[in-house]
Amino acid sequence: MTREEVLAMKPGNGNENELDALVAEKVFGAKVMLYTPQGRYYIIDKTYLPWGEIPPYSTDISAAWEVVGEMAKRKCYDGTPFFIQLEIRGNKCRATFMHPFIGSPAHDDRMEYVLVFSDTMPEAICKASLLAVLGL
Repeated sequence: MTREEVLAMKPGNGNENELDALVAEKVFGAKVMLYTPQGRYYIIDKTYLPWGEIPPYSTDISAAWEVVGEMAKRKCYDGTPFFIQLEIRGNKCRATFMHPFIGSPAHDDRMEYVLVFSDTMPEAICKASLLAVLGL
């Protein structure tokens, strides 16, 4: 998957949305499967049977806040936690996940930052978290 593919994904409604399914899989580590007859994604158990609904991470701010909480537990390449910045600029929302020492003399620029502007904060959070986790 490329950066452009992640940024082109549309926000949606949990089980019916690839962006939400990828967040469940890549950020939370859930096992996710697309059930073709229904065209819906589900969190699956060890027997590959659907057992869990996927929250609407990309459209619901309370679900997106769970993504922020999970990302706050993750570490950068050198073991330091991500610095997370969320803000609204004009009519766009911005989510940034970055190394906490950017700009310091000790920072070696291996991982600068992931920055996403979007129409809504949940969408920006989901896309930025995926880009950060996937290293894109």
